[in-house]
Amino acid sequence: MPAGVVAVWGAFVAPRARRRLRDPARFAVELVIFAAATAALVAVDQVVLAVVYAVVAVATAALARVWPEPVEAR
Repeated sequence: MPAGVVAVWGAFVAPRARRRLRDPARFAVELVIFAAATAALVAVDQVVLAVVYAVVAVATAALARVWPEPVEAR
């Protein structure tokens, strides 16, 4: 499972992905990945950690859409 998440993130979500999805599709993929991680934490009885993680993950994903990406020096 972790390798699959890494492959999806690297191919479609990462800032330098060659086939980076556009929003809102990229946002949806991020939320699915974050939801799976949250569910895994709940499955191992880490409910408080799962809630904290979910809030931080969704807030980070949302804020990433508000702030512009840094311009790379070439």
